[in-house]
Amino acid sequence: MSHIPEFSSALAYQNFIQQEADLRKADAERKAFDNGFARIIHDRLMTQIVNFQKKIKKNEEVAACLASFGTSVIIRIVGVEYHDPYTLIFHGENDDGSPMRLVQHVSQLNVLLTAAKVPEDREPRRLGFDTIRRG
Repeated sequence: MSHIPEFSSALAYQNFIQQEADLRKADAERKAFDNGFARIIHDRLMTQIVNFQKKIKKNEEVAACLASFGTSVIIRIVGVEYHDPYTLIFHGENDDGSPMRLVQHVSQLNVLLTAAKVPEDREPRRLGFDTIRRG
């Protein structure tokens, strides 16, 4: 038989019920934040990428300029992956086609989107939510 607490009034009972509901809600929000922060940032970043690529020329594709490595590095983005709670991974290639991968903590995220001319021997890549790698 379960223990049912006794309350001195209906108001005390209502306060107890409200506190229980508030604790459950706060716990659910904390779990969602802890288990999904990279996903949230990933989804917002992909929205920015999709909107940016709508404005570039047909012979260009989305690239990112990374300036925190002592020199400026351009990565032609082919995919963005996330691993909750805090890691984003950019997959891409440099201008000569060599593969690149940037592993980034969400607190360090700064992405300067730019348009890169596509080599004449291939079609431009387009990113969208259907081409996302999820971790």
